[in-house]
Amino acid sequence: MSNEELLNVLERSAKTLLAAPNVVSEEQRRASEQFFLDFEKSGISLETCRQILETSHNDFVLFRVSSLFRHAVLRDWNSLGSDSVDAAHAYLLNYIVNNTSLYSCVREQLVLTLAIIYKRLQIEPDSEKNKQLFDDIAKLTHTGDIYLQLVACSILLALLSEFSSSCRTTSIGLTWEQHNRCKVKFEQSDLKEAFIFCLSTLNNILSKTSASVNHQTLSVIDRLLAILEQVFMWNFTPRVSKHMMCLTNGQASNFHPPIGWRDVILTENITNLLFQVHAKVRDSPSLSTQSLGCLSQLASMNGAIFADEIAHRDFIKCFVQSFVSFVSHVELKSSECLGVATVAKKLLEFTPVWVFLELPEELLSALLSCMTRFTCDFCRLAHLGVENTETMEDGSVYMEALEGSLDAWITIINHAGDFSAGVLRPYAAEIFGTYLQCHLPSLDQQNESLNEFADEDEEDGEKFCDQLFAIGAFARLVLDYSIPLLNRLFHEKLTLLGERLQNINPNAGCSSDDQRILDNVNEHLHWLLLITANVLTSSSDGENALIQDSVIEFTLSDNPNISVAALLSTGVNVASPANTSQTIELIASVFRLAQLETKAFQAGLVAYLSPQVSESLMSLLAPWVAAYLIFEESYYSKMSPVFSFSFGVDSESGIWLIDFILDKVLANLLALNSEAGVVAKTLEVLNALVSKKNRRDVTVKSNAFWNMANSFSANAFPFNVLSPDARKSFCQTLILASSAKVSSEQRNSYIQMVLGSFSTQLTELLRRPDLQTVFHSDAVKAEVQNTFDCLCAVAEAARANSAIVIFEFMFQILVDSVRILDLYHNYEEVVHLILELFSLVTKQLGCYLSKNDSVRMYEVCLLMMQAYSKHNQGRCVVKKDVEEDQFSDLLSLIQMLTNILSKDFISFAEHENGTHVANGTQVDDTDVVLYGINILVPLMSTELLKIPMLCSAYLSLLSYMAEIHASQLSRLHDEIFAKMSSAIEFAIKTHGTEIVRVCLELIASLATYAYEQKPMPEDSILCQFGNHFLKILFEMLLLDTFDVDLMEVASNAVFTLLCCHQNRYCELVNEILRQHLTSPYYQRLLDAFTGLTPPDFQADPNRQNRVKFYERFDQFVVNVRGFMCVR
Repeated sequence: MSNEELLNVLERSAKTLLAAPNVVSEEQRRASEQFFLDFEKSGISLETCRQILETSHNDFVLFRVSSLFRHAVLRDWNSLGSDSVDAAHAYLLNYIVNNTSLYSCVREQLVLTLAIIYKRLQIEPDSEKNKQLFDDIAKLTHTGDIYLQLVACSILLALLSEFSSSCRTTSIGLTWEQHNRCKVKFEQSDLKEAFIFCLSTLNNILSKTSASVNHQTLSVIDRLLAILEQVFMWNFTPRVSKHMMCLTNGQASNFHPPIGWRDVILTENITNLLFQVHAKVRDSPSLSTQSLGCLSQLASMNGAIFADEIAHRDFIKCFVQSFVSFVSHVELKSSECLGVATVAKKLLEFTPVWVFLELPEELLSALLSCMTRFTCDFCRLAHLGVENTETMEDGSVYMEALEGSLDAWITIINHAGDFSAGVLRPYAAEIFGTYLQCHLPSLDQQNESLNEFADEDEEDGEKFCDQLFAIGAFARLVLDYSIPLLNRLFHEKLTLLGERLQNINPNAGCSSDDQRILDNVNEHLHWLLLITANVLTSSSDGENALIQDSVIEFTLSDNPNISVAALLSTGVNVASPANTSQTIELIASVFRLAQLETKAFQAGLVAYLSPQVSESLMSLLAPWVAAYLIFEESYYSKMSPVFSFSFGVDSESGIWLIDFILDKVLANLLALNSEAGVVAKTLEVLNALVSKKNRRDVTVKSNAFWNMANSFSANAFPFNVLSPDARKSFCQTLILASSAKVSSEQRNSYIQMVLGSFSTQLTELLRRPDLQTVFHSDAVKAEVQNTFDCLCAVAEAARANSAIVIFEFMFQILVDSVRILDLYHNYEEVVHLILELFSLVTKQLGCYLSKNDSVRMYEVCLLMMQAYSKHNQGRCVVKKDVEEDQFSDLLSLIQMLTNILSKDFISFAEHENGTHVANGTQVDDTDVVLYGINILVPLMSTELLKIPMLCSAYLSLLSYMAEIHASQLSRLHDEIFAKMSSAIEFAIKTHGTEIVRVCLELIASLATYAYEQKPMPEDSILCQFGNHFLKILFEMLLLDTFDVDLMEVASNAVFTLLCCHQNRYCELVNEILRQHLTSPYYQRLLDAFTGLTPPDFQADPNRQNRVKFYERFDQFVVNVRGFMCVR
C-alpha cells in the first residue's frame, strides 16, 4: 500500500487501540494490535519513517514510528554511508527542534536515536571528527530558548545513559570490548565537557534570575541537576582494567574523578555554585532532593583527583565552610533533612579523619556544632509529636534523617581517640541528653507520633537498634555525665512506681490518674532500660561478650567494697551509700526494678505492671549477664576492682546474683507465661547463665535451677503452659547445662531426667491400642510435634562432654522415630521435624561417637531413609510457585547426609582398638550417603532446583561426595547419573555465583577421578559427562554471563576436563573457529586458543600445571569475551 494509505490505517488502528472499551469490540482491538506488530516486523525504510513523522498528528503513531526509526538506523547501519548517517542525524535534530508540541515520550525516543548514532560513530575510524552533536547542544543552549535548552539536556541525559555502563546501554550490536572502548573514550573528553556545560548553564541561570525562579527555569534546572547527578555517580573505568570482558553496571557510591578533572573540580566555584543552586530550589522537594544528592556525591570525592594532602585538605575546608554556612543560616525543610544528613554522612565516611584534624579549630568546632544542632532537631521532630510535622510522612522522614546523622557521628566516634581530649564531650552530652528528653516527657504525644509510621509488630529495641547503638556510644564518651543522669532518672521512676503500687488495692483497682501515671512511668522505664542496655553492653555478633573498655576505665578508681548484692539486700527504695560506684549503682537500679516486679507479682499486682518493661528488663539482662557476670578476667589487659569484687569468678556477689536471676526467671515464667515476648527474653537470660563454662558451673549448683529442671521434666506448672518455642528454648538450656563440670553420675542422672519424659511419651504413643484412629487428631499431633521440637533442641545443645551420654539416651528415640515417620508420612511438619532431628544428631553428636556407635547411627539413618523413600517414591513437583519451606524435609535430609559424609574429617571420638560390629555386617558412611543420593536425585525436579537454598545444599552434597568418593558416585545407575548431570547443567545456567562455584568444583572432582582412570571407554558415563560439560563450560565462558570471581574455579574445571578430553577440546576449538572464519576477529580468536594451549601444553592436572594454565586462561577469557560477546 502507499504511504498515505499506510498512514490512514495506522491512525485508525491507533484510535481503535486507545478507544474506550464500550466504543470498540475486543476483536477490533486485537486486530489493531496485530496490525502494529506486523507493521513493526515489516522492516520499513528510513524514508517511510520520515514521511510518517512529517504527516501524522497521532501521538501513538508518532511514538511507534520514532521507535522504528531507531531500529531502522541500527538495521541498515552497515549499508548507510557517512552522508546518510549525517542526514539522519540532521533530520532528527531539526524535527525535534521545530516540533515544539511533540509528546515527551516521542521526543525522548528520537533523542535516544541521536545518542545511539553518536555512540556508533565512536567506533568508526574517523570518530574524532564526529563531534557535531556536542556543537549542536552548545548552539541549542546559547539560544536562551527554554524548549531548546530542555532538548539539549534531554540529548545529554540520553548520552549519559548510553555511555555510563554497558549493561544499561541499548542493544546496538557492539561487542563488550567496543562498548567499554566507547565508554573510556567518552570519559576522556565528552563527559567532562557535559559536566562543564551543566555548571556553566547553571551559573548563567543564577546570574540572570532574581530571588524567585519561574516554573520554566526550574524545569531546565531540574534537567541540569539530573545530568549532574549522573556525572557525580559515574562509575569511571580504571586506567588498568583487567576484566574488561564483563558488563559494567551500577552506580558508584562515591565520586572518583580522574586526574584530568582537577582544573574543574578543585575550585571553590563548584562547591559554592552547587550550594547556591540548592538555595534557589530548596522550596521544591524534588529539586531539593536532586541538588543535595549532587552535594552528597561531591562530599564523597576521593582518589587520584587530589595531588597531595594539601589539596585534599583545601577542598574539604572549602566544602565544610559552605556546608556550615548553609545549615547555620536556614531552618531546614522536611524535604531537606535526609539530604543534609546524607551529605554529612558521606563527607565523614569518605574523608580520612586526619583531614578534619588539620582543619582550623574554629571550622571543625563549627562543623561539629552544626551537626549537633541538626541531629538534635531531627531527634525532636521525629519523637516529640505530630504538632511539629505537616504530614505523617514528615515524621518518618525525620526519623530517617536522624538515623543518617547518627551514622555520620558514628564515624567520628570510631576515631574519637584521634581528637584532642574533651573535644567531642559537649556534643556527645548534648545529643545524649536530647535523646533522653525526647523519650521521657510528653509520652502520650510520643506514642502517637511513633506508632503511626512504625511497624507495630516490631519491638522498640529492634526497631531503633541503630539509634540506640549510637546513643550508647555517645554516652560512653561522657560516662561521668550519662551514668549519674541515668541513676537519677532510675531512682525517680523506681520511687514513683513503688509508691503507686503500694497505694493499689488488688481488689479495688486504681484510679484513672494512678493508671495514667503508671503508664507514663512504665514508658519511662522502658526507654531507660533500652538506653542503659546500650550504654553498658554492646552487640558481640557471635564473639565473646566483653565489658566495654571505657566502662572499665571509668570505674578503675571507684570504691570496690560495695557490691550490687549488698545494695539489693537493703531494699528497693533505700538510698545507696555516698561512696558507691556510679556504675554499680546503675546496675543495682536495674536489679531493683527486677526486685520490685517480683514483689508486685507476689502481691497480686501483675495487671498493673507493664509486660513491655519486663521484656526490656530481660533484654538488658541477657547481654549484661553474658558480658559482666562471672566474667573471664584473662580476656582483659586491665580490670576494675569494682567489677572483680561484684561479678568476678568466685565472688560472693556474683554467686548471689545468679541465684537472684534464677529466682527472677522463675517469677516471670509463673506470672507472665502468657506474654510470649517476655518469656522469650527471660529464657535468653537463662541461656546466658549457662552459655559459658564459668557461669554454667556456678548455675548448676543452684537449687533454683534444679527445681526448674525437675518441674520441666514433670511437666508441671508453669512449664506445661509454655508455648512450643519456649519449651524448646528451655529444653536447650537444660541440656547445655549438662556440659557443666559435674560427675558422670550427676550428668547421666540429669540427662535421664530431661530426656526420660520424651522417651516415655513416644513409647506410650506407639503402644496405644487405638493409635491408628487417634494419631491424626490435632491434640496427639501437636504433642508429637512439641516432643520432636524439644528433641531437636536437645541434639543442638549437645557438647563434647555430654554428647555420648545424650546419644545413648537418644538412640531408642531415633529408632521409635522411624515408626512415627511411617505413621505421619503425610504430615509435612512432622516429617520435617523427624528429619531435622536426624540431621542435628549427625551434626552435633556424630563427631564424638565411637566406631560402634557410629555404625548404630548409620543403621538407624538407613532405616529412616527406607521409611522416607517408601512414601516418597515417584514424588514429583510441577508447580511453578513452590515455596521453600514446603520442602524443608528434603533440605534436612541433604544436611543429614552431608553431616555423615563429613564425620570422618571432623571426629573427636576417642581412639578404639579392636572394635567390631555386633551383627557382623558393617555399615559405613558411604553406604548411607549413596543410599540417600539414590533417593534424592529422582526427587530433585527442575522446580525444586529453582529454590536457591535447596539447590545449593543438594549440589554441595554431590560435590563433597565427588571430592572424597568419586568412584562410588561414578557408579550410580545411568538414569540417576544422567539426572544428576542435568541438575548440574540447569544450575549453571540459572543460578548465581555461589551455586555455579559448587557446580564447577563438582565437575573438577569427577574429571580428576576420570583422569586417574585413563584410558576410559568413550561410551562410559564419565567420558560422556566430561565431553558434555566441556562444551557447556566453553559456552558459559565465551558467550554467557560470567562472574569474574569464578575465574580460578572455572580454570580448574576446564583444565581438568581438557586433560581428560583433548580430542573433544580440539573439536570444539575447530568448530568455534569455523563459525568465525569470515569474522574480523578470526585471527585474534586463533591466537587466543594457541595461547591457551601452546605446543608445550602438558595435559597433567598437577598443581604446577594448574597454576600455569590459570594464568593463560585468565588472559584468554578476558580477550575472547571482549570481542565475542555482543550487545
